[in-house]
Amino acid sequence: MMGILGDEVGVIFYMKATKPSKELVERIFNSLEEEGGKYVENWGVQVYINREKYKDYDLKKTSLNKMKEILSKEEGAAAFDFKEITLDIRILSKGHGGEEEFGSISLSCHHTNLEITGDENEDRDQKIKAANKLVSIAKKVWNSLDPKPLYGLGENGYAIEEILQIIEKVNELSPWVVFYGSEFIEKIGKEKLLNAPAYRVEEVDEGVLIMTSPLRSLPDDMEDQDTTLKTKEYFGWKKEESE
Repeated sequence: MMGILGDEVGVIFYMKATKPSKELVERIFNSLEEEGGKYVENWGVQVYINREKYKDYDLKKTSLNKMKEILSKEEGAAAFDFKEITLDIRILSKGHGGEEEFGSISLSCHHTNLEITGDENEDRDQKIKAANKLVSIAKKVWNSLDPKPLYGLGENGYAIEEILQIIEKVNELSPWVVFYGSEFIEKIGKEKLLNAPAYRVEEVDEGVLIMTSPLRSLPDDMEDQDTTLKTKEYFGWKKEESE
């Protein structure tokens, strides 16, 4: 499944498959700009031929209007620069895998922007700001979409078989960031979601956002900031063997 690539992390929304459209692109791009994002003209244009490969348009500098025109007709990706972080935005709305049932919208960056690497010169506070900014941008995008996505995950994504069973296996998933849509709220309960002992919990349009900890992974000396385990225990989420 395409969405967030190997060295990238971020938030990926899963939605019912739909054709690329000008309205969808406008909603997403407007949300990014309202959050302070600036479209990166010289990033280039990637358009997906299928889930395994993409083609680069021979355009050294693509205007915002031209990019909107391209993504209104084809699946592809663009980049937006924010003060705290630069994001790769991928709009793959037509459906994934043989089932062609779910499309996705992803916002991602290189994993080192959201993880403590151990470098003595790294700015931990800046990385936490970047992570929170990413989640705020994702929230803005979620609120702009109509219809709403089924689900949002702060991970590299799941295989189509897992997504097709996600309603039944909701308690076996423990990603860093989760956006719960209406079907999950009905299954779990809004109050239970809003009372989770997570780092960040917010109600969004027709959904609930849960950010389990400030970053995807924290070193031992920041354990007091990591509420992931408490959140997993609260929901009965499946634990990793290392825990």
